[in-house]
Amino acid sequence: MKHRMKKNCITIYPTENPSPVLWMLYKNRRVRVFLDDIIYLESQANYTVFYLKNGRAIINSRTMGIFENLFEHKSFFRVHRSFIVNLHYIDQINIIKHTSGVIGLRNGKQLLLSRRKIKPFLQEFVNCENANPQVTIHIINQPIAA
Repeated sequence: MKHRMKKNCITIYPTENPSPVLWMLYKNRRVRVFLDDIIYLESQANYTVFYLKNGRAIINSRTMGIFENLFEHKSFFRVHRSFIVNLHYIDQINIIKHTSGVIGLRNGKQLLLSRRKIKPFLQEFVNCENANPQVTIHIINQPIAA
């Protein structure tokens, strides 16, 4: 007996593989995404775009808040109102003290780090067991003059 996924149903299942699996609908098909394959999520209005390590992008009609709650305690962190990042894919962190920051990812993409998220992000990043140990963190005391 086949089970049908409800429209926009999103479920995380544990697997024998160390990475849990996220099942969701994409273009009327069930799509399986390993959490370890997600580099980051981007909010675009009422949609969320998943960027995967194989270069693929998957669009889902759920808002970012749904995924923020779903990925809580799974090596993901909301660094800006538009981005949730997988802490395993961070290569570089640049912080302009008391104003904002930029996070460099392994795929070359750079994401904004909100001023209010700097301290909780750094605490979460330091406590993350599987974070990249070779990440460079630069803290600049003064904004860079244009």
